[in-house]
Amino acid sequence: MAVKPKIMDYGTLRASSDSWLLVREHVQPLHIPFDFDTSMEGTMVSVIGKMGKPKGSPDTRLIAERMVSHKDIAARAKAIHQSGQGVSAQDDWLRAERELLGG
Repeated sequence: MAVKPKIMDYGTLRASSDSWLLVREHVQPLHIPFDFDTSMEGTMVSVIGKMGKPKGSPDTRLIAERMVSHKDIAARAKAIHQSGQGVSAQDDWLRAERELLGG
C-alpha cells in the first residue's frame, strides 16, 4: 500500500453545516480529529495532514494532524527575525510555519 504524502495548506477556517472547510481560491474540506479552539473560525490558519476518507464519511478530506493560526506563525517569524537568525521575511515565515506544524 502506498504511503500518502503529507500536505500543507492554508486558508480561512470556515464551518459548514456538517464539517470544517479551508477556504482560499479553492475550498478544501477538512477533518479535524482533535480538540481545537473553535473561535479560530474566520481566521487564517495553516494545516498539515494527509488526504483520506475519515471513518463514516463518503468524501475525501484533508485529515488534519496539526493546525496553527497565522497570528501564531507571525509571532514565531518575528521571534526568528529578532533573534538575528532570520534570513528574509518570507524565509522566516516558512521556517516558523514548519516549526509550528512539525513538518
